[in-house]
Amino acid sequence: MSTLRSSLMELINRLCPDLSPTAQAQLTIPMGTVNQIRQVFEERIRQHDYDPDITLINRALRNTDELIRQERTYAGQLRLTEAIGLHSLPSHLRDFLRDHDNLYRAAIRSRRLAGFAATSKDVDLFSNIKVRILNLWNTYSLRTISTTRSPSERKRIRKEPAFKKELLDCTDLLVDEIWRVIHRNFQIQALLPEETELENIGPDHIVDTFGSDITPPPAAAASMLNPPDENTKLYHTQRCCICLDTYTSHPAFKLETCGHVVGKSCLAAWLNSTATNATTCPFCRTELCTRRARRLSARTQALQTEQESLETCLKKALRIMQDVDRLANTIYGDGVDATLGAWTGDAVKEVNRRCCANGVMVGFRRDGRVALRWRLRRVEWARGGVVA
Repeated sequence: MSTLRSSLMELINRLCPDLSPTAQAQLTIPMGTVNQIRQVFEERIRQHDYDPDITLINRALRNTDELIRQERTYAGQLRLTEAIGLHSLPSHLRDFLRDHDNLYRAAIRSRRLAGFAATSKDVDLFSNIKVRILNLWNTYSLRTISTTRSPSERKRIRKEPAFKKELLDCTDLLVDEIWRVIHRNFQIQALLPEETELENIGPDHIVDTFGSDITPPPAAAASMLNPPDENTKLYHTQRCCICLDTYTSHPAFKLETCGHVVGKSCLAAWLNSTATNATTCPFCRTELCTRRARRLSARTQALQTEQESLETCLKKALRIMQDVDRLANTIYGDGVDATLGAWTGDAVKEVNRRCCANGVMVGFRRDGRVALRWRLRRVEWARGGVVA
């Protein structure tokens, strides 16, 4: 092996005499080894657990505020680290450079993600908006930090149409989604029954275990012409107390527990229904059996599951809208709580306008004095006007 390596090095020296010893050594490494090392390194990078971008932004902002206090600039600090050299930097400059590099890399990552989200159909709506808003945060932060919070840089960003267009696009997507959720939920409320629909679980009750078939008395036939008095004790022997029909149309069945007579087919439907008193005698309410296990009907379950999904979507949309509002307030507002909520307020008014125009009798109301907290309430829209 050593002889082969020596021969190879002599060949490289003859062919490439100007290469440095390091470059010559690299040429002797098999490409498979290089690819393997590269793949291992890239896998480690992919598995790296990055700090949240807001944490990286706050670290760089603290460094910037310290430079402002010392009447120095961010660009000047970067030039100083370059002049000293990486291996000779003191600890505080190493920390500064690390925070700068982390923020810069975060901005690059978010830019790539935002570009992918804007063009891909495989990214869901909320992930799409979140990465685009994160990209705006990182871009704005990197530019303002790099210029040491320069007011002129903030003015330039305000005048750039790309920033506002991206914010408006994200807001429009959120408004459309919030409106879709509210409208669909309003439709579901109309579909849900006033009383909860239930269905039984397991086998039906067997009617024959509760009594026996009987032949109705002769008076039952005569009662077809002369209906019996409901208050008489023999009423149940002449007509079924469930369907109020005589026993000539369906067989009579005598209950063993209380002795009352009822139509057999009616009793089977009665005992196996989901009614509250389905376990009792339909005539005297004597307890006959234990209740069968019940559950929500498949239709009701499907509607309630959809409602829960819609509620989750609405909460996500409102949380992201708060992030949009904070970013808009930072860039275009005064950056203080007094102007917080103006962007969300305009979006909420648009949702309320759509609710009013489409007869959806719910709308947003501000929850107390909290700027970014809104609650859905049932409302009666004024004719031709929108209450927000």
